[in-house]
Amino acid sequence: MICTMAGGLKAVTIADTFQVGVIIIAFGAIFIYALLQEPSSFFSFSSFVAQQKMFATSTFSFSQLIGIALMPALFSLIEQDLAQRFFAARTKKIATAAALAAGSFLLLFSLVPVFFGMKAKTLGLAITGSPLMPTIGFIAGDIVLALAAIGVLAAITSTADSLLCAVSSNISQDFKHLFSTNRSRSPN
Repeated sequence: MICTMAGGLKAVTIADTFQVGVIIIAFGAIFIYALLQEPSSFFSFSSFVAQQKMFATSTFSFSQLIGIALMPALFSLIEQDLAQRFFAARTKKIATAAALAAGSFLLLFSLVPVFFGMKAKTLGLAITGSPLMPTIGFIAGDIVLALAAIGVLAAITSTADSLLCAVSSNISQDFKHLFSTNRSRSPN
């Protein structure tokens, strides 16, 4: 993380690219593995209708739905490492295209935790917290569970080094005047 603070935005970009790659490869491979275990059950319409009946949607209140919709939106609005990427784009067109591509990919990639949440319910696993990791462990075993944990740790460190870079950038800008030399003065 010290390298990230010293390297600035370029170091953040390189580190984030690597960490996001680890996340995508780990969870993408686990998702494909889980699909290959029972490919017909996920892609059949009759299975989809049967699974839909297992999940009661009438128990959601309006306030719960507002919370589900607002939490990700508010996180994106206040999270400064996301803004840091947008402000670093060369042009408005690049920032717009990147935001649309990232949003589309996130929407598609959100199928992974939804799938594992549904899988936990259909398998009848008694889970009190997030069903993602226990379901992966049940389906794929301990080695794959360790790979998933690495993916989660990559996501956590990605956020941490982004925030460290943002903080170090803010501090360096705040105290820049203390360490800058005035070159217009001639030596006496």
